[in-house]
Amino acid sequence: MGSKSVIEKLWEVNPEAEIWWDSSPIIYDNWRAKMIQRSSNQDEMRAWLDRLYHKDNPPDKNIFRGVTTNPPLSYNAIKDNPEYWGRWVDQLIAKDRCKDTEVVFWNTYKEIVKRGAEMYLPIFKASHFKHGYISGQVDPRIRHDVDKMVAQGIELHSLSPNVMVKAPGTKEGYEVIRQLTAKGIPTNNTLAFIIPQFIACMKAVVAGLKRPGPKG
Repeated sequence: MGSKSVIEKLWEVNPEAEIWWDSSPIIYDNWRAKMIQRSSNQDEMRAWLDRLYHKDNPPDKNIFRGVTTNPPLSYNAIKDNPEYWGRWVDQLIAKDRCKDTEVVFWNTYKEIVKRGAEMYLPIFKASHFKHGYISGQVDPRIRHDVDKMVAQGIELHSLSPNVMVKAPGTKEGYEVIRQLTAKGIPTNNTLAFIIPQFIACMKAVVAGLKRPGPKG
């Protein structure tokens, strides 16, 4: 196999740990190509990166077991291929006859999340739904609005069964986690830095599991 990357050595400390890619997966190929080009040992770098993630790998052989992202990180996908996404947005506006920037933003974000989820769906299925999640974040600007965040969470998860909804570490965010958990929607928590936040998150999940509601 040759030498091991730092990430591989880290993963070997605890193979049950999940290492996630922190950006939209649809930029991974271009990022990989740039990293290889800049490397003084391109063959070694190519081997390292292909073991982290490659679409042709057997699903259980990819070290990246999931993806965490958000609207700003997903914007990297647009910057990665601005001509393509410029045309896509123009076609979206023409099809829907909508120029509302918020609607265009949200629909574009959902498309990026959906495509990323499709890339990781083989890992999700092969692991019997344990790995292969992509985290789609609700709009951080509505972090204090429970109803809007729940609605966005349901919408994001409807894109693919391996879409996990990321909610903020606010009081309202934990209520969102409770409600989405009750609907059977997987969640995770962002901007959590202190122990009381982690406790609040755990309590929200437990409460949601105890009081299941209608599926989203």
